[in-house]
Amino acid sequence: GGLRISHHIHLRAETCSETLVEELAEFGPEDRVGIVSLMDHTPGQRQFTDISKFEAYVRGKYAMDADGFGDYVQFLYGLHDKFGKAHEEATVAAAKRFGAVLASHDDTTAEQVAVSARHGIGVAEFPTTVEAARACHAHNIKVIMGAPNLIRGGSHSGNVAAADLAELGLLDILSSDYVPSALLFAAVKLGEIWGDMARGIATVTSGPARAAGLKDRGVLEPGQRADVIRFGRVGEVPVLNGVWVQGKRVLDVFAYVGGWGLQAMAAGAESLTAVDASEAALDQLVANADKLGCGDKVTCVEGNGFEVLEALLEAGERFDVVVVDPPAFIKRKKDFKAGLNAYKKLNTLAMRLLPSDGILVSASCSMHLPRETLVDTVRGVSRHVDRYAQLVYSGGQGADHPVHPAIVETDYLKACFFRVGPAL
Repeated sequence: GGLRISHHIHLRAETCSETLVEELAEFGPEDRVGIVSLMDHTPGQRQFTDISKFEAYVRGKYAMDADGFGDYVQFLYGLHDKFGKAHEEATVAAAKRFGAVLASHDDTTAEQVAVSARHGIGVAEFPTTVEAARACHAHNIKVIMGAPNLIRGGSHSGNVAAADLAELGLLDILSSDYVPSALLFAAVKLGEIWGDMARGIATVTSGPARAAGLKDRGVLEPGQRADVIRFGRVGEVPVLNGVWVQGKRVLDVFAYVGGWGLQAMAAGAESLTAVDASEAALDQLVANADKLGCGDKVTCVEGNGFEVLEALLEAGERFDVVVVDPPAFIKRKKDFKAGLNAYKKLNTLAMRLLPSDGILVSASCSMHLPRETLVDTVRGVSRHVDRYAQLVYSGGQGADHPVHPAIVETDYLKACFFRVGPAL
């Protein structure tokens, strides 16, 4: 379905965990384990070569005194001596059993990378030094660095900066590192560093897909699965403007000249039905579709949006994506009640045209309709029609429509993307 995630499991195997072997045994080849990371956070090496960084982290997080920290370090050394080697071998064997890609973690020296290479590791998460990153490339091991490291300008542990590895051509893949929104920002930043935006974007698309053994995605080619995003930039910050999933039937109501629907077609939608009351607007939409080379996949319906939606329902039609972007139903405050009822009716009709799993894009240009009220309206509609609506993205006006901080009415454009599924 639209915007559904293709889930794979990434197991992070801490070799000094007392229960690691038992935990690995709980998984099998059927569990979609894609990556297994071989990790060892024993202080004094790898991420915490500088043990003072580890001390600051642990004592700050757990309010531990100096004596308690010393005891804790000795406890960790004991775990490493007892379990480290055996658990390392067990993790390598488990990755083979799962059919998963094996990754190293926090390599610091060329010697550690050489051990990784002997294990058949193909991906190195967060090497902490230039020496280790160079050794990884020498062994054809792809280097992953955290997107937050690149955006922040350095490592929180005092290790090598992602930007430094990028400048040296030693960075291949970006990881969200617990901040998913950082991926796009960091990929664009890499594009600027390298003077090659496609190369930067590849660090969050084709690069990780290939490294993870996912051969069915990562590039825009026939037969590949892909979601497509469109983004602009406000200063240095990339701003998401749209998300589309290939091969979907799209219904664009109040389509005007195709601002929504034709972008979906350009991104790979299977077909578009465009509805508008203006013959002139639809004529221009057809001309625009012809320029895009998709005119044969576009159907225009001239008429009242509500009436057309009701007719489509009567005919048993269904669409994977429905966009409703009407003119302002609430032009004055006294119109609020009637206008809100119009939004409810419109979104009810639109939601009923979706299959069991689809996307509803509900937009409004009514300055008197707050964004939260639009979201509440769709949520209420979903309950009324026995569906489940999940807000996956909320967009607004671009930089060409600036908001005056003292005039709330200037923040009037809103578009909310909902994934609509069966009632829970």
